[in-house]
Amino acid sequence: MILQTAQVSRFAELPDADSIFGCTPKMREVRIKVEAAIDEDRLVLIEGENGTGKEVVARYIHLHSQRATDPFVRVNCAAVSAGFLDLELFGFGSGRGEPRRNTAAINPRRGGTAFFDEIGEMDLAVQQELVELIDARQSCDRGSRCRIVCSSSVNLDRAMLERRVTESLVSRLNHRVSLVPLRERKQDIPMLCEYLLGRAAQNYGRPVPQLSSLHLDRLREMDWPGNIRELENWIARVVIFGLETVNELEPGQKTVPEGNRLRRHRAFLAPVGVRRRSRRPG
Repeated sequence: MILQTAQVSRFAELPDADSIFGCTPKMREVRIKVEAAIDEDRLVLIEGENGTGKEVVARYIHLHSQRATDPFVRVNCAAVSAGFLDLELFGFGSGRGEPRRNTAAINPRRGGTAFFDEIGEMDLAVQQELVELIDARQSCDRGSRCRIVCSSSVNLDRAMLERRVTESLVSRLNHRVSLVPLRERKQDIPMLCEYLLGRAAQNYGRPVPQLSSLHLDRLREMDWPGNIRELENWIARVVIFGLETVNELEPGQKTVPEGNRLRRHRAFLAPVGVRRRSRRPG
């Protein structure tokens, strides 16, 4: 899906600021940058590994801006083709100045937020269109009130050297917010678990499981390569199947050898009833 439009009612599920930013010093710095971007209406690039919550932060920016009552539109950059910004996102005729049906519900003169997800995957020709749109924001022409927020899970400076991203685009996204991977903010795991458990229990109509201090200690021992998204998936499994059905690391197991890390990590997340078949010598 190229476009995903979210109206204001969908933001009722957005976490509060404490759940998003946590209490670690690095995430407090992230919050300061985000608040500055909201107040000054800056173009924003949200960087971070997959699963760190880039879209959540983008929606937080939208909800706390003057455009909160206007649409939030997520654009899947990997699926965008040339001419997309004019014809689809804003509904302008190509080269004729004739308005077309606004399929994404963003009226450039009223406002809204366009969230370009993973701009490192955007076609070079479309990147140039985005640059033109950014330059038009200060004029009375199209896009003058549209907020632009971008995200990337790859290093754009490196991608620029590899000619996968244009320098003109990277130079315009000068307000960067770098999200911290979960392994570097493990102090926030109890707070994240509390929020995710409550939301999952509500979604699935189940009681909220109570994690013990031992559970939380073991969660803090994990690397979480999938970041908050992986933790969220584990929480959902706990709510559905119950804590007693979830495998755990052996007591006291803090350091996992590199060769066994992925296997042990998956065992921790998998239900007890799931067992690997042992290989018999053949």
